[in-house]
Amino acid sequence: MSSEPEDDLAAAQPSVKVKVAAALVGGAGVLTLVVGAQLVLFMRFVEPLLDIVGYVWTVLALALICLAAMMLRARAWATLGGAALSAVVAVAACAWAIYGIFGAFISCANVIVVPAAIAASVVSALALSDARRATTARARLADAGMDLGL
Repeated sequence: MSSEPEDDLAAAQPSVKVKVAAALVGGAGVLTLVVGAQLVLFMRFVEPLLDIVGYVWTVLALALICLAAMMLRARAWATLGGAALSAVVAVAACAWAIYGIFGAFISCANVIVVPAAIAASVVSALALSDARRATTARARLADAGMDLGL
């Protein structure tokens, strides 16, 4: 018969749902990084303010990748952040794709970012309950004197 600390040890581990969400957020981050790199390295705009867009994409990509790494540790705040930032990236990528169509430039990576970020956002939102369960289990274990260091 299992005791409560053993149940908490099992609950403190990230579930498959959280791992899949982290992989999707990380994948959306890598695709966003590709878009940012394309814009920084290969695009020059007539309007100088638009040159910042590539750097903004790069920062968003790095934030997504860092959140994905923390999501693998089943952190509830990272899962919520991954869902929210993925939704922001999906909307921004959609807007940038529309702007690109009217500006006569299209990036396949940017078009792929839209569904990838939507999938990452939805799955992260679905995995939030599992991440919260793991976070509370870790807190109970820490209160019992068994800090896992995760």
